[in-house]
Amino acid sequence: MGALLAPLVTETRIATQMPVSVPLASPWVAVRQRFRQFHENISLTLLQKVDGRKKLNGVLSCLNQYYYGHSSEEANGVLIGSWGKDLATRPPRDVDVYFELPPDVYYRFENRLGNRQSALLQEVRGVLLPTYSGTTIQADRHVVLVGFGSYAVEVVPAFLLTDGCYWVCDTEGAGRYKVSKPRMISARSRASSSRAKLVIEMVISGSVEGRVETLSYHTLCSSTASLCFRFFGSSFWPTSCPPSLGINRV
Repeated sequence: MGALLAPLVTETRIATQMPVSVPLASPWVAVRQRFRQFHENISLTLLQKVDGRKKLNGVLSCLNQYYYGHSSEEANGVLIGSWGKDLATRPPRDVDVYFELPPDVYYRFENRLGNRQSALLQEVRGVLLPTYSGTTIQADRHVVLVGFGSYAVEVVPAFLLTDGCYWVCDTEGAGRYKVSKPRMISARSRASSSRAKLVIEMVISGSVEGRVETLSYHTLCSSTASLCFRFFGSSFWPTSCPPSLGINRV
């Protein structure tokens, strides 16, 4: 006998076998893939991180030897800027660091006449010159810039205050000290989600001349928030660091 014919399937039966709704692929899948690939392309390589850290450690060791009598490569240094916020991107740029000076240095310069802040920056520059005689070292308003080839280390001489803030130099005019809060800013930045950092790194990398010193961390977060919500949903901002936080730039 021949094979039995399969019973006819009615349209009603077909309808009952089909799912009520077929989930559609997310329209952002391809965008996310490109997004993450771009992030990998702008992230510092391991060699670049080691190079930047080596130059920073050398500068801190030199300053610690002069001001504290030991050659620690980490003590009395507070990373700020993109390195302090864990937002450094390619190509390598500056490594910004506060160097905590002993209180007696402050009182020593208070006994001087003229622009004390300018004199302090020049002293720090003079401390670094013998070690880095082949490197351009400049004192510029707030910082002492050590111009290495691959990285520039920007040292901000600072005095730690009892409330955790710092006095930093401002050589403009007759000179003065300004209050800064680098520890608070860096801590808030590290508390942000990895997705927030990812987007902000891209903003930094794509900014004019690769620099965003004029923007606050809060401004960067706010300017990219709507885009990130579309990519990642409501989980983009952690509850501990919402985009409404007011964070002043160092």
